[in-house]
Amino acid sequence: MVNGILADVNTRGLVEVLVREMQTPTWVEFWQYLGLALFHFEDVGLEEAATDLEIWQKCQERQLILITDNRNKNPRINNSVNDNWMSSHQPEA
Repeated sequence: MVNGILADVNTRGLVEVLVREMQTPTWVEFWQYLGLALFHFEDVGLEEAATDLEIWQKCQERQLILITDNRNKNPRINNSVNDNWMSSHQPEA
């Protein structure tokens, strides 16, 4: 289950525009059906300088979808996410 959307510091304005659009008469019924909330870093106890791994872990903990533009331009985040996701989603023996 997903509880909400977390806007990364580099996409905050764009995500806010998207969420406002989703609350217009055309989309509001769908938005309400999704039951999502918009969160910012300060809402979930993250600092703007948080590492990619800290952000990913917070999203997992709070069940949030992160919308980002890869603010650090760091391809290693994929390795961090994959390593952590794989270790926590192994089939049980």
